[in-house]
Amino acid sequence: MTEVLPLAGCVIWMPIAVMVISVIHWMIAGELDAISGLLGIGVAAALGYVAFKPPAPIFSPIALVIAISTIVLYPFLRAAMNARDLKSLEVEQLERAYQALTFRPRDPVGRFRVARQLYDLGYPGHALKIAESALKELPERLFIDEHRTFRQWQYVVTDPRMFAPIRCLDCGEPNSPGRIHCEKCGSPFLLERARGKFIGRGQGKKILAAWTCAVAVLLVIPLATAVPPLVAVAVSLVAVAIAGGTVYIAFRKEPSGEPA
Repeated sequence: MTEVLPLAGCVIWMPIAVMVISVIHWMIAGELDAISGLLGIGVAAALGYVAFKPPAPIFSPIALVIAISTIVLYPFLRAAMNARDLKSLEVEQLERAYQALTFRPRDPVGRFRVARQLYDLGYPGHALKIAESALKELPERLFIDEHRTFRQWQYVVTDPRMFAPIRCLDCGEPNSPGRIHCEKCGSPFLLERARGKFIGRGQGKKILAAWTCAVAVLLVIPLATAVPPLVAVAVSLVAVAIAGGTVYIAFRKEPSGEPA
């Protein structure tokens, strides 16, 4: 164990450096505010210090495992962030299409635009039925691309499960494909379903919040058991407060009312 301690204390600074560089990059790119970024750098530095000078031998390899795991998981988390950002843009386009229909609810071009966005968001059966209704009012000689797109969808959308009714989140009414608003309450049920609970900006904050909580649970709180009881309680409370504050900053709503 004595040979593992200096090795872990030296090796950990390599993943720590990668973590700090990543946080700085997020700050420059605007994905993290200064407070959250500095907090992340501070937690990374504390992780390195614990591995370099652990109060108990077991904490050095634990800190090293946490740091390496962070680097290994980072590409997957980044890919998930990019996928959610892309879906967020698609949902914003669907919102604009719905807004256009508020002024002209029977506009076939607007309805086909809604269908196109729904198809891209993973609701092909409902998109196909909405597009079919809209194209009855759009002559093919003037809307060649729309009719060609619809025929392509017909070849792909064959699974009966794609045409399953979608329940309205407001009133619970199951709506069959072809409807843009809920048949019972008029709610934009497809838009609400497409928005989901995880669409939003500031994904870097959310990853940092989750990582801070993991460090607090896996390292800081167990580390507190090596000190006197009163100090242990104080350290645990501070760790929980920092983790909770990070989560609050990451998931709070912006003044505009959009998700943080």
